[in-house]
Amino acid sequence: MDELRNQLKNQNLDTVDPAAFLEVGGAVFPDKSAAANLDDFKTIVEAYRAVHQPSLGSPIALSGNTVAKSGEGNILEPSTSQVALISALQCENLGGSPIVLNITIGGIAVSSQTLAAGATLAVALTTKYVDKNTPLGVVVVSGSGSDLISSCSYLLTSQ
Repeated sequence: MDELRNQLKNQNLDTVDPAAFLEVGGAVFPDKSAAANLDDFKTIVEAYRAVHQPSLGSPIALSGNTVAKSGEGNILEPSTSQVALISALQCENLGGSPIVLNITIGGIAVSSQTLAAGATLAVALTTKYVDKNTPLGVVVVSGSGSDLISSCSYLLTSQ
């Protein structure tokens, strides 16, 4: 039995205090010779999470909603203690000239789109989680921002 597991022996996952992980993990260093300890520590913490928070990060039933934003700005900015999983994003150009826009997460462009006049576009995102510090937004690069309607469907996740 390695040193890390030895420090936690005779404790079960129902009664172990998570502070014990911090105490034991404080002795683990991220160098190459400690790789086995890091793997063990990860396994122990994942086992604890599986017992105490098995739904961590899963969508919460009946928490889905759709929001819409006219023009540019944040489309979805969850509250301080929320993380949202974006399930769909759509942008619509109600005007007579093209609109070039950037979809942003936390102010960083993750997708650039060109919307023809009168067009509606479903936008595929590779990053689908947002929180208060990394809101989903849209920035109009060219064209009339007042002609843009952006909509987002989302689910809140457990934490």
